[in-house]
Amino acid sequence: MATGVLGREQELATVERLLDERQARRLAVIIEGDAGIGKTTLWEAALDLARERSWRVLAARPAEAELRFSYVALRDLLGPLVDEAIEELPGPQRRAVEIAFLRAEGHADAPALSAGVLGMLRAVAASGPVLVGIDDLQWLDADSARVLDFALRRMTAEPVGVVAASRPPGPGPVPLRLERAVDGRPPLTMVLGPMAVGELHQLVHARFGRWLPRPVLRRVHA
Repeated sequence: MATGVLGREQELATVERLLDERQARRLAVIIEGDAGIGKTTLWEAALDLARERSWRVLAARPAEAELRFSYVALRDLLGPLVDEAIEELPGPQRRAVEIAFLRAEGHADAPALSAGVLGMLRAVAASGPVLVGIDDLQWLDADSARVLDFALRRMTAEPVGVVAASRPPGPGPVPLRLERAVDGRPPLTMVLGPMAVGELHQLVHARFGRWLPRPVLRRVHA
């Protein structure tokens, strides 16, 4: 079990069980909650649990300012794979990947790029389970989302999982349809609420080495 995370023991235990027991080692988890509720802390702990179990973790943390750029999150996720997997791709796919990853000039052909990313993910998954981790899913740029959706939906036999953190869905489209991307089943959604008073009590002591009087603690909790 990951340490250093207070008040999310149940959620971490669920992630740990999924990583250990998923027969085909395929899972999709969304950590959902308002800004500042602790999604990123839990997301990071989930990725640490995967690493402890020898999953290959590919992570990206998109930002709102990057929404209008193309393939930013895709480069963050798969940049470490390019050198080890690109040479196995057919020429058109390799060319599209090189352009999208800013290694060559030109316009990346979207179908070739999607097929190339699928090939890269399959190549790395051949040596062990792969976990795609995306923090702040709501800021995933549209081009990255389309390519990832294409690739993940076609990895039906490979050991692949997704753990994403996201704010509650708004009126716009969902950036990545995970219910279609992994086994065609709805993802497990963990909706985070505020910490309990007792958990906050432990957190304040762990961070600052002091115990607050109960009335003060209740004011801080509020």
